[in-house]
Amino acid sequence: MVMENISIVIEAIEKYKDSFKFSIADSINKELILVAFIIGFLGSLSYYTSVWFGFIGGDSVSRKIILKPFTECEWYLKPLNIIWYCFIGGFIAVVFQLPQSTFAPIQSFILGCSWPSIVIPFLSSRMYEA
Repeated sequence: MVMENISIVIEAIEKYKDSFKFSIADSINKELILVAFIIGFLGSLSYYTSVWFGFIGGDSVSRKIILKPFTECEWYLKPLNIIWYCFIGGFIAVVFQLPQSTFAPIQSFILGCSWPSIVIPFLSSRMYEA
């Protein structure tokens, strides 16, 4: 019985195999992916800027804690840390945009702004599973 079902599936695959051929690269609009990256990058930069100027983060003690990874390093690494943070926001915006059929710029912007709150709980829960 099982062998009959497997042979039916194999025959169907052989019959329709040409209709299944597609490349994911063909279905991706590369311009929209670039735009999603830029919007995510700018979202991360706007979050950093908002914390830096005090719009987010409450008092100065909270802001210092939030900005600690960016400020407590060598002077030449500070801009690189900010750029790296923004690149991660852009890449996460791209990852979430890839499976979407329509472009959602606000999604890319919000993911760029809030990517640590999305990624960190996922990673910390995975640590306890291991």
